Amino acid sequence: MVVLLPVVITVYDVALLLLRVVTGFIVWQHGAQKLFGILGGAQADPFTLAWIAGAAELLGGIALAAGFLTRPVALVLAVDMAALYITQFLPDGFPPILNRQGEVACLIFSTTLLLAFTGPGKASVDRVRIHPPDAIAIVRVLMGLLFLSYGLRKMFGLLGEEPEPFLTLQWFAGVIELFGGVAIILGWFTRPVAFLCCGEMAFAYFINHNPRGFFPIQNGGERAALFCFFFLFLFAAGPGKWSVDALLPARTRRWQKMAERGQK
Repeated sequence: MVVLLPVVITVYDVALLLLRVVTGFIVWQHGAQKLFGILGGAQADPFTLAWIAGAAELLGGIALAAGFLTRPVALVLAVDMAALYITQFLPDGFPPILNRQGEVACLIFSTTLLLAFTGPGKASVDRVRIHPPDAIAIVRVLMGLLFLSYGLRKMFGLLGEEPEPFLTLQWFAGVIELFGGVAIILGWFTRPVAFLCCGEMAFAYFINHNPRGFFPIQNGGERAALFCFFFLFLFAAGPGKWSVDALLPARTRRWQKMAERGQK
């Protein structure tokens, strides 16, 4: 007789599931554009490099969302996004915030690289759960730098835009992005900061992007969605050992202890 033991799903597993599904859904949209010319995109000619990339993105997005062969698929997609950014978007200027599609490629690269590190979690076809590796700090720094660039733009008028008027809603968003980006990069008060940044991005998505349509690739909400669910994951997983938080005395790390209980 086979006895099926119940699978215990933790906060970490839920956050990883949401990040995996959202990333897969966005990658799938890029593949659908290239293969079929839908969702506002141009169809690639059959068996060209762009068409092959589209096939990888369409099938890879479905596999990511299902959690099937997650780590190798995520690694292939990360390489795909890195090649796309270097060949198509980097020549147009740096940093990525100067080019919307280039920044989307960087965000997808970061989240797929993270999934290659972590695996899919319990709520997946693979049902592989790996304790968050210390290497997630690499992705934390990359995402923190991308997030920080918005704060620099809104607060100081850098990176191609004028500063936001003092004490407006966008100005307060810039404060969160500036100081939140620095904190995420350093891994300092990571969980409460990530929770705040997640809330800001969710608010931005539903106020600014969701009214324009359902699909993030059409409503311009890809960046907000990827930031939001990455920060939710970071809230659940923590910053890792390569962080300022890891250097703090144990009595000051209550958020760390709470999250560790949620991962068990």
